[in-house]
Amino acid sequence: MGCVSGINCFDDQKPVHQVTISQPLAISRFEITFEEYERYADPSHIDDEGWGRGRRPAVNVSWNDAKQYMGWLSSQTGQTYCLLRKL
Repeated sequence: MGCVSGINCFDDQKPVHQVTISQPLAISRFEITFEEYERYADPSHIDDEGWGRGRRPAVNVSWNDAKQYMGWLSSQTGQTYCLLRKL
């Protein structure tokens, strides 16, 4: 993990190092859509900026709202979901 080329690297991309993921990890291939998010939240809670809703990616969702959605999704499915974040 890190900037392997050594060219135009940011400080937080150094040093290059190996990362081991010790447990199985799955990452969503697609963004959460308005259709999916609105199963959890009131549709008037977020603004689509006039781009449309339905199968379009949900926009204007705060970090805290997204964390709460992950908790709700986990309770609905029995699986554990969380947001990816930089350590």
